[in-house]
Amino acid sequence: MRKLHTQHKQQLADISDGKERAQLFLSKDPKTWKDDEVFITMRDRAINMKVVNDSAERAIALIERYNESITQNEDPKQYLLQVVAAHRKKLPTASKAAMMKGYK
Repeated sequence: MRKLHTQHKQQLADISDGKERAQLFLSKDPKTWKDDEVFITMRDRAINMKVVNDSAERAIALIERYNESITQNEDPKQYLLQVVAAHRKKLPTASKAAMMKGYK
């Protein structure tokens, strides 16, 4: 418990220190930023940052795994895709009202 408390205090101190450094940095004249060590470090981090759309990548991976698990034969897979497409045409929205209307 003591270790957790110490870690929490350290995190709060780091946040506070980070805010103070940010305020100090932002109070400087932008003309001097190119020579500032904090600016150079943060600029390099931003340049090397990889942009990732994690939720989209997860969705694509899920669909790919699902698609591969259904069937390995192309003919049944194409038939299944046609059935899904026909179902989506018949029921464009996934609401109870649309389902009741579509199946009457």
